[in-house]
Amino acid sequence: MWKDSSGLTEAELAELGFCKIAGSDLIYRHSSQRTRFRDSHPTGQEADVEAEPEFEEWVEQEWQRFSGRVE
Repeated sequence: MWKDSSGLTEAELAELGFCKIAGSDLIYRHSSQRTRFRDSHPTGQEADVEAEPEFEEWVEQEWQRFSGRVE
């Protein structure tokens, strides 16, 4: 993905396992590589969120917007 598309700092991206692609503004993360984040949170993180049915519509709209399919 493009390095600046996430809004995260380079240090945060590195902690999540992203690496730079030389000579470009692209980064990648191979899912088989171990990361400091995974080592710190082997079972994930707790989220204090009470999901509501209308949240699903919002998520779908955001995915469409992110992928460039919104008119």
